[in-house]
Amino acid sequence: VMGFRLMELQHDERARIATELHDELAQKLTLLRWKVGEVKGRSLSPEELSACCEDVTRMIDGLLEEVGELVTRLRIPPLAELPFVEALKRHLRFFQDAFGLPCSLATDGDIPDLQGARRSAAFYIIQEAFLNAVRHAQAREVRLSVKSGERGVLIAISDDGVGMTEGELERAMRSPGIQGMLSRAAGVGGRLSIESEKGKGTQVTLILPLEPGEGR
Repeated sequence: VMGFRLMELQHDERARIATELHDELAQKLTLLRWKVGEVKGRSLSPEELSACCEDVTRMIDGLLEEVGELVTRLRIPPLAELPFVEALKRHLRFFQDAFGLPCSLATDGDIPDLQGARRSAAFYIIQEAFLNAVRHAQAREVRLSVKSGERGVLIAISDDGVGMTEGELERAMRSPGIQGMLSRAAGVGGRLSIESEKGKGTQVTLILPLEPGEGR
């Protein structure tokens, strides 16, 4: 059952990346092609041509950033053989080096060495939360805390970014990225919540159930 669930998670990840390639990159490449065709088919003044070139350059820069994020997701270093907390430290160092965004880790309690589908879900959600902080939140710092208690393993990812209004958060909850996070959490019996306030950052909280003999 565990092996089958991991295959499902891998399939979901491929489908999510394929959706991003279609919805994000393909649409913007189509728009870029249209923009270039418009410039080619018109007689423009030097000022108009300069403005169009600036627009095209911004679009290309945005595409390069999105491609870089997708490549980063696919090139995350293998961490399966490391204890869970040590793997988290390596994970954060990787993101910090990749994006130049300071991030910290705090642990509380006897953190179990999560394995299998729960470990995969935890890393997926941490990764998505971090990329959202980089891409949308304009954060200057990301903090990760992990706590083990009677309810399970509580993982919180918080940033000091721009935050969201209630309406913005409602719309974000329907996005493919957050829907994928919710699906991963539910698939391993966990619970995911997101809190945000305009100007005060965002926090993603994941609670994973403990297996018999784990935790306190």
